[in-house]
Amino acid sequence: MLTLAPSVNQVPRVSIVLPAFNSAETLPGAAASLQAQTMTDWQAVIVNDGSTDHTLAIAKEIATRDERFIVLSQANGGVAAARNAALAIITGAYTLLLDADDTLMPKGLEHLLAACRTSAENAGGSYGDFLMTSTAGTPLLLQRGRADVVGLEELLGSVFLAVHAVLTPTNFVKRVMFDSSLPVLEDTDWFLRLAELGVTWQHTSEVVANYRISPSSRSTDFDQMLAMTNLVYGASYKRRGLDAKGALQILLMKATVSYLARAALRSLTGGVSLDTKEFEANFAGMLKKFGRLTPLSGTVVGHLTTTACALGSCRRPGLNDTVADAIRTWLETCVRVGILSPDQDQKAEAWRAIESRLAMLEAWCAQLPQKVSAATV
Repeated sequence: MLTLAPSVNQVPRVSIVLPAFNSAETLPGAAASLQAQTMTDWQAVIVNDGSTDHTLAIAKEIATRDERFIVLSQANGGVAAARNAALAIITGAYTLLLDADDTLMPKGLEHLLAACRTSAENAGGSYGDFLMTSTAGTPLLLQRGRADVVGLEELLGSVFLAVHAVLTPTNFVKRVMFDSSLPVLEDTDWFLRLAELGVTWQHTSEVVANYRISPSSRSTDFDQMLAMTNLVYGASYKRRGLDAKGALQILLMKATVSYLARAALRSLTGGVSLDTKEFEANFAGMLKKFGRLTPLSGTVVGHLTTTACALGSCRRPGLNDTVADAIRTWLETCVRVGILSPDQDQKAEAWRAIESRLAMLEAWCAQLPQKVSAATV
């Protein structure tokens, strides 16, 4: 481990953990979004994780110009190991994780700090809404919080937190390191173990971060994602001595729908011919292990489909005829395998959920256009 910049002596309010692997193109934008914060009392630790491009040189230049940045460099060990290296030296009262291809809104830290609810044990963190964009900066989806307060119960119910939209008390962060043996979902595992210690996150209704989506991300390996979902959530249930059978099956069923929706929509909107019969047969086969299926509501299927469209195909749901046709094909598939009721009302409910989330995105973008440019620095 090589430290290439001295740590800041003054204890900051927020420490930002910023792992970077071959991030020469995106790291300047992530750093600039920190420097644009209205809350300026922060420290950022950039960890060069064995990059083979100019990431290290760029990180050193950033730290030379702004003493709030610390640079660490290590052999490539993956995002979990890089985060752990930073967690070992941070000093701020709160901690935020920021990947090198994502950015914060200018008031992101300010809004998150304002939402924190401290207790005698200082277990109160916060989380905010975030914008999903393509690598080109096109807004794809606005992700709103699903609970006023998120704790273990909400996380076990599959509430998704984007790491860079969450602020956590550092005294708890120091007690939970990332599991570097996990190829994916290491952040979900981290949040679950923090929640097991009693950490909760208060929601701020403000959009605090931008999450850049790439179709080549680690989450595109369906088999791996489903196996890790089973492992990570199952381990949390086991640590708590809870019966995971029923609840975990429902969670895995939703995960199966979500991951396969990503694959189907990515193929259908990318011009790749999808063998629908073969896909349906595989889909139905995977779902058989959950026993007799109770169809999901149209709203749930609509929400899963909307997110899958952004994550899988990097498209806005219903943006044009190609995407709309792909979604119709997907919903019909859900009906045939028993995930969605053939009742026309349920299909209409799914479409309303999709259209509602798209309208939410359009309204937010139209309300203050500069928000989008701020999010895609």
